[in-house]
Parts: sequence; C-alpha cells; structure tokens
Amino acid sequence: MQNFTSENAEYIGKRPYDVRELTDSMLITINDRIGDGFSHQEFTTKHQVAKDSGGFNFLQNPELASTFKVEDLVANHRRIGIKDNDIIIAADFPIPRFTGLTENEVVERQQTSCDWFSEMHEEIPQTIPVIHGRNAEEAIHHLNQYDIDNDIMVGYGSNLAQSTFRVMDRIGNADIKNETTIVSKAKLWNVVLNTSQELREADKDFFLLGAGGMNATKVASMLGAKCVDATSWRLNAMLRQLMDCESGRFIKVGKKNNLHKPWAANHMKKVWNTDSYPFSKAAGFTFKEMMDLLRSDGAGGTSARGLHNVWEQDQDALELSTYNDDPDGLYKHIMKQWNRTSYHHSMNKKILEKAWNARTGSSQAGLITNFHRVSTS
Repeated sequence: MQNFTSENAEYIGKRPYDVRELTDSMLITINDRIGDGFSHQEFTTKHQVAKDSGGFNFLQNPELASTFKVEDLVANHRRIGIKDNDIIIAADFPIPRFTGLTENEVVERQQTSCDWFSEMHEEIPQTIPVIHGRNAEEAIHHLNQYDIDNDIMVGYGSNLAQSTFRVMDRIGNADIKNETTIVSKAKLWNVVLNTSQELREADKDFFLLGAGGMNATKVASMLGAKCVDATSWRLNAMLRQLMDCESGRFIKVGKKNNLHKPWAANHMKKVWNTDSYPFSKAAGFTFKEMMDLLRSDGAGGTSARGLHNVWEQDQDALELSTYNDDPDGLYKHIMKQWNRTSYHHSMNKKILEKAWNARTGSSQAGLITNFHRVSTS
C-alpha cells in the first residue's frame, strides 16, 4: 500500500524542508495557480504523483459544479505536465453521507461524475474514475455505470472528512454549532467497510481517498486499499504534534507536551537512532539539536515537524505492506502497536475488528485470544 503525501503544489520547493526529498509518493490538486510545466520541473523520475482534479471543492461548494468545464481541467493538466506514471484522478461530484440528499440528487451526481470521467479519459487515457454512494449498494452501482476495464484502479471517495465541523458546515447542515450535525466516524467507516468488501470481492484495486491519517491508514490496509492519501501531517505539524505511528498517538511538543512520558521519549530516541530519519544521528544531529528543531517556532519548526510526520507515515505504510497477504498477521501487528501505551484506541479497535472480520470471515474471539497470548509472552 502506498500512502501519498498530500501537498499544496504552490508550497513545493518553498518550505524550509522539502517533502520531495523524503517521499516518492505525492498527491497534488490541480488548479490555475500551478505554473506551466510544473510536473517536469519539480518532480524527478523517482516520484509517483497522484493528481486530484479537485472533487473535494464540490463536496464543500456543490454550486461550483454547475459552471465546471472538463475541457478547462484537461487543459490545466496538460499545461502543468503529465508523466507516464502519474495517477490522474478524474473530476468527481462527491455524495456526502447522512445529509438528506434525495435519490434524484444522488443519481444526478453519479451521472455527472461518469460524464466528467468519460471526457477526461478520452483526452488523458491514464485517468481513473471515482465512485461515490451513501452506502455500498449505491457505490457499487456507480462503479458499474463506468465503462472501464477491470484492471483500471478506481478512486473511492471515503468522505471521512464529514466528521469535522469544517466540512459539515458546507454540505447541508445549518446548525453547525450543534454537535449532532457532525457525522460520527463509526458511521462513516461502516459505509467504507461495506463498500471496500464489495470492491475486494470484485477483485477491484482502489485508492481510498482521504484515509491516510495516522490510524486510518492501518484500517485502510486491512480493507485492502492499494493507495491512500492525507493532509493531516501538515495540520498536526502546525499544532506542534509529532506522529508516533507505532502507538497511534501524538507526541506534543508545544507549551503542553508529553515528552516526559516514557513511550514518547523512547520513540524519539528510536527515530533519532534510525538512519533514514531526516534529523537522525546519522544525519549529523545531536539528540538535543533534533528536539530543539522540532520544538522551534516559525516556518522552520513547522516544516521540520511536517517532515517528521511524513517520514512516520511512509515508514508505517511500508511496514503495513509486508502483511498484504496476511490479514491475521496484520491484525495482530496493529493491535500490538495500539497496545503499546495506556491509550485505549477503543473506536479504532472496533473498526479494525470489523474490517478484519469482513476481510477474513474468521472467528474474532480465537484471533484475539491468540494475540493476547503472543503479546504477553
């Protein structure tokens, strides 16, 4: 599984620390602000770039779909540059869950996505479609509406961002101050779980969009996603939070910090002693220099924390990928990570167990018993 680092194209090469030097898989969203020939100027042959056509804008601002022109988007892709190994994600009209859309509105949005894909695919053959639905039945119906070969990967709009006020206040919920307007992650994951199971059974590779967060990636790997993406590494860097993907927790380095906790201190010692870590002992940093940088103010500190988070997510994706064909081993691996500290991960564990059960159809109790036997021996 690949975790694509989502980055704003206009910031590439301009931050104090450049994520391109650390990760080979990146996702950018195409827009008018990106310069001519950007792809060929800014990315090397080692980079695989997923290029999102901006469907998330229509989730937050559905009124923009009425004036959208596919030919303008295609022209932008060509102006920016298209490489042979790019993943071009088609323009799509998202279908948010639990927001009261009518059946006709769902059908219209699905057909709009199909029409946009057809136009894009004719001009850019490596374009992949995106499927949407309020439930698995609708999402698979949408998949069947596309005229594509079975070996073409599809994007699947997870809409997990609906669990945030920032998104929900733009997609049909008026009383945003009322916490009941927020869709629970558990409900959103249930739709994703069911749809992913259908995609697996259809032997369809899929890019689970918006599911590359520190713990979401682990669930996505159990669901069988080939690719994920996330922007959380940037936000957490601004909030002075360092990801510890091994435990699924944040190491806080602001005024309120938890560096005194043994699990946090041990993790930072571990990454400092790992040669591939950008601020490691091997890279010439003392432990104090590394921590001073990660705690520092300004763009340099934020950028360094971002690089830490990108490195953590890439390392985690690599490790998760070693269990591609071993869902039982993957389940035990993730549960062992989440049990490293006193933090319970209650909801994450429930979602993971559902995903594992859907993947294997096995008896959950037996595996959990075996896991606890292994983890305590």
